[in-house]
Amino acid sequence: MGKNQDKCENKVRGFWIASVVVIVLISMSLFTWWMVMRADQHMREELLLQTKMVAHSLDINHVKMLTGTDKDMESPDYLRLKEKFAAICRTNPKCHFVYLMGPKSDGSVFFFVDSQEDGPSQVSPPAKPGDVYDDASEELRNLFKTKVSFVEGPLSDEWGVWVSALVPLIDPHSGVAVAVLGIDSDAHDWNWEIVSHTALPVGLMLVLLIIAASSLVIWVNIKDRRHAENDLQKNEQEFQLMFNNAVSAVAVHKMLFDENAKPIDYIYLNVNGAFENQTGLKAQDVIGRRVTEILPGIEEAQFLEIYAKVVLTGESVSFEQYCKPLRRHYSLRPIDLKKITSRRCLQISVPRSRQRMNAGKHSFFNRVSIHYSSLFLRRLRLMKSSKLLPTIS
Repeated sequence: MGKNQDKCENKVRGFWIASVVVIVLISMSLFTWWMVMRADQHMREELLLQTKMVAHSLDINHVKMLTGTDKDMESPDYLRLKEKFAAICRTNPKCHFVYLMGPKSDGSVFFFVDSQEDGPSQVSPPAKPGDVYDDASEELRNLFKTKVSFVEGPLSDEWGVWVSALVPLIDPHSGVAVAVLGIDSDAHDWNWEIVSHTALPVGLMLVLLIIAASSLVIWVNIKDRRHAENDLQKNEQEFQLMFNNAVSAVAVHKMLFDENAKPIDYIYLNVNGAFENQTGLKAQDVIGRRVTEILPGIEEAQFLEIYAKVVLTGESVSFEQYCKPLRRHYSLRPIDLKKITSRRCLQISVPRSRQRMNAGKHSFFNRVSIHYSSLFLRRLRLMKSSKLLPTIS
């Protein structure tokens, strides 16, 4: 019963601790996800705004002069736009490519101008006027009809993986989207920038959650400790009441051994009123003193050997013994209190003898475990004969 109760309480406590850990992990995951989405959205808005500003700086008449053929490579309008796009990439490391695209009658998309320049360090050659962009998304193809700016990606093509802002260039006279301006940002750099934006708040949130969870666990432990202390005080009073009102003699001993683990003495730690009545020894005269001081010659009997065996094996025994110093026969049952298990164990030190608790190598009683069930009364049942001294260790 006691072990099952303790297991149940431990399971409940473990469940709550696990619940706190799960809540912290879920909260941290949701907060991290929210911060990443927020940072990504903010960066997309900035990239789109920058692309719109570049689009507004372009002269639509120069764009309309482009034909999307090799002839554009000699055109001043093409060269002017290409130089301008290259300058944007040089001044803004986040802009890897700036380009203009136009639509074909079959729905495909081709390049008007690309900021990329020829060079040995380029993975793929720059797009030439009229080159079809085979990796165009459906949203990009429809942009010439919807005329709504947007940011897409990360998407991959032959040049890499990109997050792209796309803005239509609309002829103010005809209302037709004659071209689309695009600015690409490398997806790898994009993700690292998101991490840089979210690392600090996520780290602070993690610290706050850990502090909150730790505080909750500490509060639960303090609450349990206070509850245990209240139970301890109550159980001490109950034990003392039962101990003092027992009808048979009860004595608590602490065994003393020599360096060879041979029993040489024991100390009285506590005795009840029945012990005083049945032995004639007063509590104030025996508590804290060795039995050999109180009852010289007691070592000739078997008390020491039997008590030592109980301490060393943990097995209680019942026996009868004549006590020569007291000139009485007693029926005794020594018990190792550390072996008494219970639904809720109370551990107390015997009053007036705490300073003597560590005097011996072994002890019948270093801590008292008290059973709060009917088993307690059965185990500590005392015989009513006036010549009996049950000794509990």
